Amino acid sequence: MRLQMMQKINGLRHKRFSDAAAPGKVRDIRGRRAWLNVQQMLKRSGRHCVSGKTSKEKKEEPVTDTFNFEDVCHLYQLYRTVERIKAGSSSGATIELEICELKRGRLHWPYNFVIAPKRLRRKADAHRQMDSIDHHVPCGFKGSLYRALLDFFGDSKKLDIALAESLFDDPPLLSLQQIIANGSSSFVFTLLEVECRRLGFRHEAMYMRNYACELTTEQSIEKFGEALFFTFLYHTSEEDLFSSFFSKSLPAKCYPKIPHDSITLYIQIMTERRRSEILDFIEVVSHRFFCTAYSRKKIQKKKDSDVKK
Repeated sequence: MRLQMMQKINGLRHKRFSDAAAPGKVRDIRGRRAWLNVQQMLKRSGRHCVSGKTSKEKKEEPVTDTFNFEDVCHLYQLYRTVERIKAGSSSGATIELEICELKRGRLHWPYNFVIAPKRLRRKADAHRQMDSIDHHVPCGFKGSLYRALLDFFGDSKKLDIALAESLFDDPPLLSLQQIIANGSSSFVFTLLEVECRRLGFRHEAMYMRNYACELTTEQSIEKFGEALFFTFLYHTSEEDLFSSFFSKSLPAKCYPKIPHDSITLYIQIMTERRRSEILDFIEVVSHRFFCTAYSRKKIQKKKDSDVKK
């Protein structure tokens, strides 16, 4: 009985401390770049805040014009993750990172956002220019993101406690350690592998690591990572180089019967074949998408002249 009483007293003390500390924690959160980035993103999206702290129930169709508290928390933690990668990794400090919406959907908004190198995201957007562009800028909520959430919480005390409990600590993503620990070697490749796992592309992530073993230098692994990351971000209804690469490269379900004395030779042949496929993939992506606009025009002119001949 006495133990229960002490636990109750300690719980009340902890609650009073949380209530008193929450406003200060929230002021710290609202002053962070991550919070301002989420606020800017949601305003540009044209979405409106809706009531309800969580949205865990799965819907048949994704909602396209609203967000709630849980969505804000998820986006905030993604931006905080970017900040921690930049602070902890030498490559993260030199390679600009951002979060962007992944067009290949296995998850609904905003859980389909990927942390990506800014340079590759811009290239993907540049090649997507041919698609129809909507110049209408949607009108979302007005004022601050905090005010938008408060309108539906109705009580600043409850909102402050919810924000402090959900956002004050850094995101507990163990995968961060893998990216940061990798230092400057194959940073983009490692980032893509981690993001594939997080976003549900587990088989692709597993095969990525296997294929990397076939490459002999960190530079070639990083080039492979850049080519894969670009095709992960960019695809059309007619062409998906990321998916086609893995579908062609998946190991056969039925292996041929090989004499014991020929196994070593067979492994060598398959290793060379996989390495050749990887290098061909890197060359195709680099030639088609990573060269300058001037070079692309020259390539297109040459193709047109070859067709006329």
